[in-house]
Amino acid sequence: MILNKLSGRRRQLFRSSQHVLLSSQILVELSDVIPCTSNELPRELPDTPTERTRYKLPTESAAAARETSPGCAICINGTVYGDRNSTDDYSDKLLPLLLRRIEEPGDGVSFRKGASIRETTFASLSLQLHKSYWMLHFGNCEHYFLIDQIRLLHASDPPPSAYPLTTHITPPLLDLCRACSKVPAVYAIDGDIFGETLFVKCGPC
Repeated sequence: MILNKLSGRRRQLFRSSQHVLLSSQILVELSDVIPCTSNELPRELPDTPTERTRYKLPTESAAAARETSPGCAICINGTVYGDRNSTDDYSDKLLPLLLRRIEEPGDGVSFRKGASIRETTFASLSLQLHKSYWMLHFGNCEHYFLIDQIRLLHASDPPPSAYPLTTHITPPLLDLCRACSKVPAVYAIDGDIFGETLFVKCGPC
């Protein structure tokens, strides 16, 4: 089960989607199947002598988009699994920030770098039912996921080649206007005076 934060209520989570995976599948297959609005963001293209600040809508598959994305990391039981997209692994960027957030060194919280999400299978992990785990990608886009059922494959189940299965998707919720925080935003403004790109606003604002 995938959980996302509610826009405007960052401490509340809602069920975004639900998926079924095999224990032999790897973590990157989970990250690829999660529906996320960040995957729909236009990609900025390099400037040319005649054109500047150009964007291209994403049309590639999830696997192809992953190759050009800013990165992905999944944290499970204090172990951060990176994407190994380059020599500068995404977990290497995230670990210093996580260690900095530990306020009391003696509280038993510790983080360490794990293997790549391209190599780590679910069977190799020690997972607990109904415990939330954390995924971060596209800079600051967060998802939480929990395991609500673990069982053996039944003869009536689909063949292994059909997995991962998606059994539920909640329609995406519109972000609230960043200016008034009252109504859904309808415009995304590039180069706004607030200095945030893209800055989302409602019609009146």
